[in-house]
Amino acid sequence: MAASLGRYNFNCHVFDFEELNNLYNYDFEETMEKVVEKIISAAPDLLGLSTMSNNLATAVDICERVKKKKAGMITVLGGPGVSFCAQEILAAFPWVDTVVRGEADDAFPLYVQALASKKKIPPIAGLVYRSGKKIVDNGWAKPIENLDELPIPAYEFCKDNINEDKGTNLFGDYNGISLEAGRGCPFNCTFCSTSHFFKKKHRLKPVRRIIDEILYAREKLGNQRIIFTHDIMTLRHDYMEELCREIQRRVPGLVWKCHARFDSIDKPLLEKMHGAGCNEIFFGIEAAAPGMQKILKKQLDLTGFEEKIKWLKELTFRFSLSYIVGVPGEEPRDIEAILAQALWTKSLCGDNVFIKIHTLVPVPGSELYENWKDKLVYDDYGSPGTSDIPVHWEKLRTMIQRHPGIFSLYYHFPIGDTGRTRSNKFSMLGTALDSLMRFSMKFAYMILGERLPSKLVRRIDKIQLPPPAAFRDIEYHILCQSIRQLMLELLESNPILAGKYNTLAQFEIAAQQVLKQKKSGFFKIIEAIYNPQELLDEIKTGKITKKNPPGDKKLSFMILWDEKESKLKCARVPPEFALIASGSQGAFLKNRPLDPQKTFD
Repeated sequence: MAASLGRYNFNCHVFDFEELNNLYNYDFEETMEKVVEKIISAAPDLLGLSTMSNNLATAVDICERVKKKKAGMITVLGGPGVSFCAQEILAAFPWVDTVVRGEADDAFPLYVQALASKKKIPPIAGLVYRSGKKIVDNGWAKPIENLDELPIPAYEFCKDNINEDKGTNLFGDYNGISLEAGRGCPFNCTFCSTSHFFKKKHRLKPVRRIIDEILYAREKLGNQRIIFTHDIMTLRHDYMEELCREIQRRVPGLVWKCHARFDSIDKPLLEKMHGAGCNEIFFGIEAAAPGMQKILKKQLDLTGFEEKIKWLKELTFRFSLSYIVGVPGEEPRDIEAILAQALWTKSLCGDNVFIKIHTLVPVPGSELYENWKDKLVYDDYGSPGTSDIPVHWEKLRTMIQRHPGIFSLYYHFPIGDTGRTRSNKFSMLGTALDSLMRFSMKFAYMILGERLPSKLVRRIDKIQLPPPAAFRDIEYHILCQSIRQLMLELLESNPILAGKYNTLAQFEIAAQQVLKQKKSGFFKIIEAIYNPQELLDEIKTGKITKKNPPGDKKLSFMILWDEKESKLKCARVPPEFALIASGSQGAFLKNRPLDPQKTFD
């Protein structure tokens, strides 16, 4: 938007509200006031906020606060969060002046130009605004036919957001520079509004143009990793092959990430992508069972799933598999199929795969929302990505409850008494597989194999979630402790294996407690027989069995948060040190250096 306004010689400032990335860990009122002060201090005449469904409530609140301090400032909302409820937004919230619906590259600058000239606002497609007591709706802006005509984004505005230790921070991502490769999706999934937002117009920027943008972004921000933003870059193999060739020719050494549709990849394409610097791919699988693929209209062909996963492993890709639970019509066997895929892949690929399990939410503009919008149910648990707003801020909770058609992300489908809470548990389980219990879950899968998914699904209802007001603070701790107990029950016939599993689970739960506190030098001591990876390796190779148990000599491990490197570390600790230091805050670290040969991340 800044680059588009620059064509009309308007002065812009781009805000990156880092404060909003982790709202539930901070005082909401204080945080919002900091954000508003940032805006007011820049003294703009017009404030434009880009919205997705998960930040819409915050955006509306910011507009109200800004208007109270500077009534004459014009407030404009755009993006998918408001495009399907533009009239409702203006009718409900008088402090929002205008909504730009759909692709705003042309509509927004034309609107600002009309305001600056103090002339009557022309009938600009995509513009929905208040004129006196009347709401003027000019429909949807047409999708941009030729993306090559758009200006190169104004990456120079992001200079202030470069962190020397972490890299750039664009849209809360410290892992690189987000670069739009194209727009639109030709598919029609029932849970998604993307195809409707872009009117099913699937477009990719010319390869030459993408390379030019990469070079420009790197000139302004340094040699950062590139994160291509487009849902299905691999739809056309000829295009991806050309892009890979040009990256190797014009930007050698570039490291990049993209999204892909799982049935649009093959080994030759993956080899070309890997050779051109792609090291990570995101796949939206959504459902593992064919029946659920039909319900969601994803229509993903998962033939050869295991073979493709092995290709990704062989080529050392890091990749994400994203799934959805809580779908109307879902059966326990459908969740079992997801867990079977996820656990098998995690067992094979380890930390190179990220498992994402999401609770389905009714997104305006999607087919599922249209079919269920009059039956949606609210609770205070919120939804993934909602920053816990309903729980922590009464004003926004009330606003959300009054306007379900606008804030449907906080609602859920009525799919039975336990549908919502069960979905939340499985959603949390995805996070547990990735970061909280990755060793112990891998161990359990090695022991129980294909029986594990069905056993987990049948027993998941034993896990008692806390009430919504306390949910965010202790959800993962409760989940991990509950899964640990379930696994001990499943393994009770083999005390040796149960004991080893328990060691791993306790180790990971202790690490999570340290991670949550993130205090410089803080550590927690736990007794174990081996470190987690050594234990798994020895079980896998058959060195540890029921007939050949490990020795009973216990070793203590210290788990700590390394502030400088921003990561968890753990190390073997001499027994006498463990006795002295257990429960302290790291005061003895300086006098008792750790053996670097026995330290591992």
